[in-house]
Amino acid sequence: MKTEEEKKLRWRYDEMKQRCYNPNNKSYNNYGGRGITVCDEWRNSFRNFYQWAMQSGFSIELTIDRTDNDGPYAPDNCKWITQSQQMRNTRANITDYKKGTRVCFKCGLKKKLDEFGKDPFKGRFGHRYMCTECRLKYTREYYQKNKEKINKKRRERRRKKCGHG
Repeated sequence: MKTEEEKKLRWRYDEMKQRCYNPNNKSYNNYGGRGITVCDEWRNSFRNFYQWAMQSGFSIELTIDRTDNDGPYAPDNCKWITQSQQMRNTRANITDYKKGTRVCFKCGLKKKLDEFGKDPFKGRFGHRYMCTECRLKYTREYYQKNKEKINKKRRERRRKKCGHG
């Protein structure tokens, strides 16, 4: 019988491989789509991954983190950290005020702060920032996708304003 710890670790192992190798996985574009891989030592052997995890301080409340965000899942590039630490490490949160740059969460590119608009909250989606170029593209796509609904609401507002609603 597997322990809860072994089940959680197996789930994390399977998810790690799915993110890197399954184009149908919702996170694939941020991992495999960017060239992130799992080293052969781990990819071909859960036992090797398990041994590394146990020797590296794995516990159920921790998540795997890559030290080099563009590097592979491998023993020399991974460590276990808490979920709150993980949330601070996302590409979506990267703003370097000294260099005047920020990473757009949509395209993943580092751009000058002024490419995010002058208003610090313009282009902000929760705690994530979208550059002007991506924001315009997103707005156009959203409008095209929801054109009928948007126009219907506009007509309803006009009718109410004119007293016909």
